[in-house]
Amino acid sequence: MNQAEAAATIDLLTLAGAGLDKAAAMETELAKRDEQVKQAAALVPGVVDALVEAGAIKPTLKAAAAQQLQTHSGTLAVLHNLCDAIIQTSKAASAAAPIGEGVAPHYQKSAAIEPGRITGEETAAAREFREAMYAIRGQMA
Repeated sequence: MNQAEAAATIDLLTLAGAGLDKAAAMETELAKRDEQVKQAAALVPGVVDALVEAGAIKPTLKAAAAQQLQTHSGTLAVLHNLCDAIIQTSKAASAAAPIGEGVAPHYQKSAAIEPGRITGEETAAAREFREAMYAIRGQMA
């Protein structure tokens, strides 16, 4: 074996060693991912039970939900559906709020009060208006 062949053999062995090191690193990374997948799979039954308890899915759909939660895209689809349900529930709750909530008490809807009807109660705004009018009348006299 001449010197050039020996150098080429050493280069080849060096490359083979680097390839083996890279393969070992990839194997370690794959083992970590497999462990993460196993941990996630162990969480699926508890998540499905929580979804049933919260009323997000029907008990008859537990198997389908568990199947869908096995993949990342399926989990994101379930999460998206939950967000849509939360938004719809929030909109329905705000639409069902009593009319007049947050309005001054004398403007709240009441069966005894009709629009335009004088109630006999003077509000603070009406009192301020009356006093301002008397003050203006006093200045004009």
